[in-house]
Amino acid sequence: MIPRILVLDDNAMTLEITKDALENEGFVVDTALTLGEFESLRDARPSPDLFLVDVQMPEMEGDEVVSLLRRKHEVAVPILLVSSLPDGDLEQRTSTSLATGFVSKAAGVDALVAMVRHLMADYEPHEG
Repeated sequence: MIPRILVLDDNAMTLEITKDALENEGFVVDTALTLGEFESLRDARPSPDLFLVDVQMPEMEGDEVVSLLRRKHEVAVPILLVSSLPDGDLEQRTSTSLATGFVSKAAGVDALVAMVRHLMADYEPHEG
């Protein structure tokens, strides 16, 4: 089963670049520009095997989204925060939100793809 990834970012160009790069690696990718779109796709079946969440969103900070996914919705799959914030800020937000890790946007799409490939290498996609 091919891993499904859900990406939340309020920048359409970033979503397109991310989607293209991950699809070129063989992943199935859904994208959301808004929290409402994200929530609809989050509950879709099959459910995502990995989430990529931009930190600086207009409706709610990405680390708050991650906290809700972990605590309220009991999401156990990997979640990465993605942002142009300094690494120190990202490390703190990753820790407090219970995200799996983070990728700096400054590192580029290749670094993001490498992190996703690393996380998905030994991951067994679920049926739900």
